[in-house]
Amino acid sequence: MTELTLARLSLKDGVYEATVAHMTEDALRFEAVVNGQVVATGTATRGTGRACVLRLELPARLIGAQVQIVDIRHETGAVLDRFSVVCDPQIAGDLRAELDMLRAEFDLLKSAFRRHCSETGAD
Repeated sequence: MTELTLARLSLKDGVYEATVAHMTEDALRFEAVVNGQVVATGTATRGTGRACVLRLELPARLIGAQVQIVDIRHETGAVLDRFSVVCDPQIAGDLRAELDMLRAEFDLLKSAFRRHCSETGAD
């Protein structure tokens, strides 16, 4: 079987949607897994065109005061997509602070690299 690929379309109101490329069968089963437990299942079916759409309804219990990592995998166990659900405001604040620090470090590296290029005459 050709390697399947998912392209996430949306994650809205607890519904995950993606297009499935390289489908060779008429229907393929997928599942959403959190901490090793299957929390949702769905089937991607070949439509009238070439696009195959997967739709998984995720349970509300995923939303809580912690970070949940959701794996979207094929029935063979191959993980094709992964995303995090973050609901704790303190964790979200920590992540924003970490991103701010990374941006500041990146800006510092950019200016040092530009200075280096101008001093050495490199383009």
